[in-house]
Amino acid sequence: MKEYERGVSMKKYVWKPLAIGLALFWLGMVTLWAQAEPQKITVKAQAASIYAKPDTGSQVIEKPSVGSVYEVVRKVGEWYEIKLPSRLGMVITGFIHEKSLETENLVVVPGQEPSLPRKPKMGYISLGGLLHFVQVGYDYTYPWNIYDEEGAIYDSAYNQNAFGFELGLGFFILKNIEIDVGFHYVSKALEGLYALDFPNKQKYFDIAYAEASANPKINEMMFNLGANFHLLKEGRLRPYLGGGISYINGKIDLLDDIEFNETFYVDKTHTIEITGVIFTSKTVNALGFYGKAGIDFEVSSALSIFGEGQYLMAKKDVPHPLATKLSDGQEQLLEINLGGASALFGIKIRF
Repeated sequence: MKEYERGVSMKKYVWKPLAIGLALFWLGMVTLWAQAEPQKITVKAQAASIYAKPDTGSQVIEKPSVGSVYEVVRKVGEWYEIKLPSRLGMVITGFIHEKSLETENLVVVPGQEPSLPRKPKMGYISLGGLLHFVQVGYDYTYPWNIYDEEGAIYDSAYNQNAFGFELGLGFFILKNIEIDVGFHYVSKALEGLYALDFPNKQKYFDIAYAEASANPKINEMMFNLGANFHLLKEGRLRPYLGGGISYINGKIDLLDDIEFNETFYVDKTHTIEITGVIFTSKTVNALGFYGKAGIDFEVSSALSIFGEGQYLMAKKDVPHPLATKLSDGQEQLLEINLGGASALFGIKIRF
């Protein structure tokens, strides 16, 4: 068995570099062939001129006739540097504007890419993965008077990472300013900690304490509307800054009751043990504001990869179910932080 495994491994290590070598060889051959095939231009304008420099204010070297064909040396902006007929064994070059000619045998050589016009993409559809570094969080304490002493309920929940997805749509109103709308969805179990300070009904100044952990759930939908400003108007890498408003609609589990056992001892002291944490699901809606920074990497004219960081400010006060019941129906408000930092990575399909 060992010899057979060694034989398979050796074949893998022999064929892999051989395949890479062959691929590099053919890539080199194709590149050499592309470079060997010269690009040519044909004069089409009646009053064309060949200049000493890529500038209409420079010296005119020649006035070519319509149909004249020249070999291209390189392209400089809107000008072609071309080879002129050899004189006494010397190669002379000049410059002619692209408006005066037609191109033949167009070969794209690294460093000599022609500036071909293309129809700009005015909109995009984006799809990405979302990571919230700081998701829903709150820390609540309700002082509770019982047996003529001060007890308390402690309720806190937080989460350090939550995963979701994003779907977006955007369009440019100017070359470097775009309007975008987005839909985010996150579903996560939070990390909750629940505790009680509970007085002794048989003895003063004997406060028992107990705590328990549980995992309330949240489903959160977020609708964003904002604008992005691209720092560069063109190029493959386009960093941008943005901001806007968010509407958050979510359902979250909130503390509705705590079940516990109380044990008394001979000296009338006591202890408690939490045996259950009961939740009720509440709908939470909030309006927030966000700022973000990101970068687009253009893979092609129709496809981009993007990454961005965002910070959302959104808080909401909601009635605490258990505290409201213990205060005879008088609302006790719990402040929930629905915002925080997040990162988003995905693709943009441009149209």
